Amino acid sequence: MNDLQSKNALNPKSPTGTSSIEEFLRRHHLWRLAIVLSLSPILATLLSLGARKHWMLDLLTCFRVQYAVALVLIMLLFLWSRRWKFTALPMLALVYNLVSISPAFVPDTQPPTGDRIVRAIVANVLTSNQQHSRFIGFIKKENPDFILVTEVNGAWMKSLEVLQSDYPHTVSFARQDNFGIALFSKLPLVDAKILTLGERKLPSIFARVQVDAQHFMTILGTHPLPPGSSRQTNWRNEQLSVISELAGGSKRSVLLLGDLNVTPWSPQFADVLQISKLRDSRNGFGIQTTWPTGELVFLRIPIDHVLVSEDVHIHDRRVGSNIGSDHYPVIVDFSIAR
Repeated sequence: MNDLQSKNALNPKSPTGTSSIEEFLRRHHLWRLAIVLSLSPILATLLSLGARKHWMLDLLTCFRVQYAVALVLIMLLFLWSRRWKFTALPMLALVYNLVSISPAFVPDTQPPTGDRIVRAIVANVLTSNQQHSRFIGFIKKENPDFILVTEVNGAWMKSLEVLQSDYPHTVSFARQDNFGIALFSKLPLVDAKILTLGERKLPSIFARVQVDAQHFMTILGTHPLPPGSSRQTNWRNEQLSVISELAGGSKRSVLLLGDLNVTPWSPQFADVLQISKLRDSRNGFGIQTTWPTGELVFLRIPIDHVLVSEDVHIHDRRVGSNIGSDHYPVIVDFSIAR
């Protein structure tokens, strides 16, 4: 038997023209593997519908993008194996996740307003992060009009004193845990104070900022607890609700920003938008994930936010460079209606 005959004997052709090995893999192994793989994102999508019922189900809402990517790959396996009927349930789950994340890709229809473009940065610098000069270099490069910084302790505030000449208007509350907060501004602060909100009394910032001679804006900065347990989730929700009410009570030109420890797909985030009467600055600019940094790109989610009132037009929004923290900063350019 020659070499060609030996190869054909080991790899005979099926009636469809493909090898029996290829046929076997397509008809059996791959579609069965696809069924097993599809169970996790489908089940997670279904369970996330009960996010208001349990804090762990709320955590499942964080990974809409990951579910969508996994479901697309799984459906391709089904299609390659010609198991069309098995695509129905993954397709339904995929559509639900795509609809959930679609607002990030739909630009606001609001026309540009105002002549003065203001740049804001929100950054969780991470209390234990020792790369202070890296963050300072980032600020000098981006040259924002104001910066909201979370997780500042005494060492961080000492290092950030070098910004004082450029940012003379400051309000801060340093803490040795991960909940210190500070606002640095080139623009005058007409009224600025530290608020302690919710049962845990974590510090937040309220400030009235003078944009020019006639126009002012309200800045609300906050950093609630992460949803690591039922109690912590309740404390997070309470803090977000209180600060949302403050934002909703302001007449115009409002920014609510910070590491909110919630993704845009949580029902709690929807409550924040409804109560505050604000909108997500991400709209039209993509997902823009901010946490965690490092190599686990596929697990990254957007939990650092800038929410704005209707009279604020977003010209640009992007995620900044690595500052040594476990979060990436967010940079927003905006203008205010005259």
